[in-house]
Amino acid sequence: MFDTRKKDDEYVKGAATHNAFVDIYEGKDKVVVVADMPGVTDKTVDVTLEKEVLSITGRVEAFEGREARQYARSFTITDRINTEGIKAGVKHGVLTLTLPFAEEAKAKKIPVSFN
Repeated sequence: MFDTRKKDDEYVKGAATHNAFVDIYEGKDKVVVVADMPGVTDKTVDVTLEKEVLSITGRVEAFEGREARQYARSFTITDRINTEGIKAGVKHGVLTLTLPFAEEAKAKKIPVSFN
């Protein structure tokens, strides 16, 4: 399910690549992915979806004696996810992805009648 993909043009030259630490929560109508990527901002993180592969990459330039670093992580998305509804936000180096379930994948209540 997890796969790290690298594309030379997306990375900080000479920076070490780290797997982003990720927590995944499944709710009633969505999956939430929380990725710890210290130092990234909305301008230095990318979220892409190519076919069924959702990839996250983040870059942090060198500063104040610290080396440049980058993060990468990829996930396979099933047809249970509404890919048009995926949302992403980053705050204080934490990327949060919300992946809503497709209508067909949501649990449905079946009425029971008295016979």
